[in-house]
Amino acid sequence: MKCPECGIENNESQKYCGNCGGPLGGASISDLFEAAFKSEARGDLSGALEAYDRLLEKRPKSQEILFKMGMVCYDLGHLDDAIVKFRKVIEFNPRFIYAHFRLGLCLYHKCMIEEAIKSYSDALSTAPDFVPALLQLGIANFHIGRLEKAIGAFRKVSESSCSYTLAHYYLGLAYERMRRTDEAIQQFTLVSKENPKDPSTHYHLGILYKRKFMRDAAIGEFMRAHQLDPSDEATIEELSSLQQK
Repeated sequence: MKCPECGIENNESQKYCGNCGGPLGGASISDLFEAAFKSEARGDLSGALEAYDRLLEKRPKSQEILFKMGMVCYDLGHLDDAIVKFRKVIEFNPRFIYAHFRLGLCLYHKCMIEEAIKSYSDALSTAPDFVPALLQLGIANFHIGRLEKAIGAFRKVSESSCSYTLAHYYLGLAYERMRRTDEAIQQFTLVSKENPKDPSTHYHLGILYKRKFMRDAAIGEFMRAHQLDPSDEATIEELSSLQQK
């Protein structure tokens, strides 16, 4: 019997292909799910998508199958297909928060920022404390310059029980852009305690201390940034400028 997945011939008595592990003959729902999971586990996303597609033929209104297909399409970079799948899930179940969230990620990567913001907001309307959606909502608003809204989202993340250091980093960026220097320093200092090896954090601290005319502190931060990333030209320029004064 020829495997429908890889085309290799197998014995008639075999239930699964000896080459790819795919189901042979009239595959059941459980067989197809197993084939999809095995394909994903070995990194064969195209094979997984084929198995899910066959599952969808059997269960065309299955939210689970549509969602999994959307996830695989997203991982393959097929964003348009993923968007179609996630929207179909939402059509069947408007309260499926992960579908709204994943749809938002797809739209954001398509530079459809307003649409992404709506998707994150839709997820949060059902689950207001869903931290991944809050973080991405903040990033999307930051992307288009809505700094107050971005700060509001990042604050909610930073005040939650989750240890999302990235929220503090983006808070620092937003405060820096708004010239709220002391608040920016506070956030970047928190980030540097969590990860002292991030050159970008030290660079921004250097810029902020320079803004406050704290020359020695600025040089110290730029030196740390330079040690961590010796090739960064912006850091070299800032350090050289301060050391010459």
